[in-house]
Amino acid sequence: MSVQVLLKFENFLGTGVLLTLGVMAIHAQKSSSQLSLTPRCALRSEDATIHGVSLDIRSQTPQHGVALGVVNGSSGKSSEFTMAALTNYNESYTGGAMNLVNGSHTSFQDWHGGLVNYSEGKLGGLQSGWINYSEDIHGVQFGLINYTKKLRGAQVGLLNLALNNPCFKEFPNKLVSGDTLVNWSF
Repeated sequence: MSVQVLLKFENFLGTGVLLTLGVMAIHAQKSSSQLSLTPRCALRSEDATIHGVSLDIRSQTPQHGVALGVVNGSSGKSSEFTMAALTNYNESYTGGAMNLVNGSHTSFQDWHGGLVNYSEGKLGGLQSGWINYSEDIHGVQFGLINYTKKLRGAQVGLLNLALNNPCFKEFPNKLVSGDTLVNWSF
């Protein structure tokens, strides 16, 4: 092979590599994967919606995909699956959350799995953990201690409190006697 042929091949190869890298960069923008140390020190801004994988030390973005990290947070309506070493907190979430502590502000649909699960709003699905709290649950709480103000479903655990159950009308002034392993209200 002559030197000219090698140079042309090298230019062709270099152009191909540049085009490939450009296409990959455009695709990365569309998939919106996220890497973050903190919400402000991240690949994408806090208001960017992540459609893909999010790997975080601490995050705070709306997401529709898989979030893996130490402290996962999501604002707005988010979905899919989140798993963190410590905690997950969200505004409104549909999917699964498996963390030491789960917190939900407005609503959570599907599965909260952790040592402590807390939902200020409506939870539809399953809470499984040592301590489960939900303002309003449509589904099942399964844990050592389960507490809700409004239950449409069942609680299974050592201590189950559903304030809309007639047995608990005078709680906490009067304790209920009897079996507390299962509680239900439909």
